[in-house]
Amino acid sequence: MDYLKEHDGANQKEIARGCHIEPATLTSVLNRMEEKKIIERRMLHGNRRSLYVFLTDLGKELVLSVETAFSQIEEEAFQGVSEGEKEQFMKIFFRIYFNLTGKEGESLDGKM
Repeated sequence: MDYLKEHDGANQKEIARGCHIEPATLTSVLNRMEEKKIIERRMLHGNRRSLYVFLTDLGKELVLSVETAFSQIEEEAFQGVSEGEKEQFMKIFFRIYFNLTGKEGESLDGKM
């Protein structure tokens, strides 16, 4: 949902790449999301070879709920932690992530 929030109408390959998961894994996730009416798959411009994934109204509502919940958790987790300490923590966190994934020089949001 987070990826679709910024890339509504993406194809499955783009979503898999953006979420760092295998396309086969994504297919089962999207199937469950579609069953729950969170997303819908549509053709664009008459292209029958590719389906594009869109958030439904319910999906968009859920994105807002998740964002609110994560903001509250982040606020609670970093209570009493200075901005400098938070930045240092995130640098260390990303270094650990890069060490484990071998994705040196990248960040989770494409920056860095």
